Amino acid sequence: MAKLPSHGPSVRYGIFLVGVVALGTTSAALVRIRSGFVYPPFFDVFRASFFLQYGFFAGAILATLLALASRFHLPRVIQSLSYFVFHVCLLWILSWGLVHRAFGIELSLGSVMDLFAHPQSIAEVGFTSAEFVSTVIGAIAIAVLLAAISLALVSRVTQKTRGLWSVALLIAFLFIHLPVRAYCLYQIDRNQAAVLAYDDCVACPLRSETLIPHLRNTRFATADLASSESNLRYYEKVKAMPLPQLSRRPNILWLNIESFRADAINPESMPNLERERERFQIRLQNEHWSGGNATQFGVFSMLTGVSGHHFANFQKFAVKAPFLRLLLANGYQLCGGKGSYFSFNQLNALLPEGMKLPEIRRGNPAKEDRLTIDYYLRERQSPSVGPRFDFIPFDATHWPYWFPSEHEVFKPAPLSQNSQHVLRSTTDMQGVRNRYRNACHFIDEQIGRLFDDLQRRHEFDKTIIIVLGDHGEEFQERGQLTHAAVLNDFQGRTLLWMHLPDLPPAKISPAAPTTHLDIVPTLLSALGFTEDILFTQGRSLLEQPKRRDILALCENGFRQPLYRALVTRTYISRWAYRPREYLFSGVQRRDGEQVSGDDWLGEVRSDLNEAAQMYEVLPDVSQPPRKFDGP
Repeated sequence: MAKLPSHGPSVRYGIFLVGVVALGTTSAALVRIRSGFVYPPFFDVFRASFFLQYGFFAGAILATLLALASRFHLPRVIQSLSYFVFHVCLLWILSWGLVHRAFGIELSLGSVMDLFAHPQSIAEVGFTSAEFVSTVIGAIAIAVLLAAISLALVSRVTQKTRGLWSVALLIAFLFIHLPVRAYCLYQIDRNQAAVLAYDDCVACPLRSETLIPHLRNTRFATADLASSESNLRYYEKVKAMPLPQLSRRPNILWLNIESFRADAINPESMPNLERERERFQIRLQNEHWSGGNATQFGVFSMLTGVSGHHFANFQKFAVKAPFLRLLLANGYQLCGGKGSYFSFNQLNALLPEGMKLPEIRRGNPAKEDRLTIDYYLRERQSPSVGPRFDFIPFDATHWPYWFPSEHEVFKPAPLSQNSQHVLRSTTDMQGVRNRYRNACHFIDEQIGRLFDDLQRRHEFDKTIIIVLGDHGEEFQERGQLTHAAVLNDFQGRTLLWMHLPDLPPAKISPAAPTTHLDIVPTLLSALGFTEDILFTQGRSLLEQPKRRDILALCENGFRQPLYRALVTRTYISRWAYRPREYLFSGVQRRDGEQVSGDDWLGEVRSDLNEAAQMYEVLPDVSQPPRKFDGP
């Protein structure tokens, strides 16, 4: 009796491909869009189909790769390498989805490579070093295993089976994909924010309509108003312009607190700062915004008075922060607190030669913060030659919020030892808030040590003192934890206090909203200048108050922001950066309610020129500097 052929290999082959389809679908479905959208008809069907198409796409690609590689009898080494590359890409998309679901961050290869280049930064993004290394090794091992399985399975089935699976998965993909793209085109032509958000926020866009000329209508966008020639003149000018003498040369103490919420200072959490509140003439806590919701954009904007949109070009053209160059040219001793702070995200490219960057022994952020203050106080025991500029960063308030046991004032405050913090629910937020407040309490003690030193030297009243955050921090008020994701009030707003010598002690109340762009021009004014000699994009907070109706901030990204966030009175809209234009990518109400109607668009359109002047359009250096308006 003839033996029937075994179907075991074909079944296993099919199960493997179905597993890839499931993994691809799951990777796409992990993406979590956070905003108050009004959804169009059949949106739930669209969303499920949108995710499913990625699963069938992954399955079809692998099935076709398996069929072609064996049909053309490629060497086993080439086959193995191609399967390995495919599975690495699939795992990358899975990782992209996991990171986006946890943090709202759109992962980039640049940010991952920066973690390899600066291992000390791994803890700052919520991983332990052991987790990061084991994750990378594990991902490589899984990709090798899946490649080996692919190679083993493909050799056990017939060419007919391989071809049938390839065709079947391709047909299934097109059956799902074409209606999804038709729905997307229809809704995107009507600027439907929810569909736009999903279409933009993917690791691998599947916009097949772009293959057919003129099929896709022009997407709703605003023009990039910058002139590349004018901006190039700006870089060349500020890089080499002669720097004038200062009529006043007070010491400057710049205290930058990581993830500093606008509501962080209060008598319980930060008693030392609260006690000195009235000595700071400028106290902005309600409507002061960073230059973005990530460290690199916040620090860049505060030190330059220029939008973080230009961070990459400052690096490209080797432009050092003009304000720091001005101080150095006037005999200031510049010190950056700790060198490791500026190495992350390559912020050290902004610093002029001659700025001291102390090497502080590595440890958890709270230990480093204390050692940084210890170093500063030791340095101050030696007589200074000339005035000082000290930029002191505090990192204890970075997730997961670090503090010594004696500062566990607010309880319970359990430490999340690993990246499982991404699974936290809203009911866990009290412990998170307590850890943050304890970290603030610890930093406040260190600031108290600085203030005590200034008092002993009788230098408090003679020193410019700045207390601020690089950006804010969210505790799931809009569905996100920490920062650097979809920009909102909690991630973008921070705090700015400034003590300015030689000015009356009365509180100065500039018109809200204000931004980090305003810090450098304010310092120029406080140092005796009557015009913006450094050509910033900000305004002096000592000028006649004039309200802004719109802000343009950096959102997501590494050295180049992925989105421009436009903040108006009621809304925050996001615009994806493309060459020469910004594509509309969604809108949210600042109060968290749903967006309905087009009121937001009216607020944006009326002030687009003002937004451009704060973002892509740099000042015209062929014209005289802008004069400061008197108070």
